[in-house]
Amino acid sequence: MARPKKAIKRQEKLTLYYTKSEFRIVSKLADNHGLSKAEFARMKSLDHHLKTRLTPKEVDIYRKLVGISNNLNQLAHAANVGETLTMKIIEALETINHLTDKLR
Repeated sequence: MARPKKAIKRQEKLTLYYTKSEFRIVSKLADNHGLSKAEFARMKSLDHHLKTRLTPKEVDIYRKLVGISNNLNQLAHAANVGETLTMKIIEALETINHLTDKLR
């Protein structure tokens, strides 16, 4: 099976030279953004907004938040049915606040 054609074919070439320290910085930044060094340099030079990848710690916090949000949804559903679960809801909200503070 042949490789599919690229939508945008780049035909012009630009060679860049970096010092060793600059190259290490560019390499680290490109890795943090999940891009190749060439793609990072291209996007940065064209003033694109780049988002860094989440750290493993941030991914773990987001997973915990998803689990807590599911629990909170179940508590809200139970409260709508008529059960009184205010302490559990307050505890869940405090945990959410604590985790979101860690992300900031």
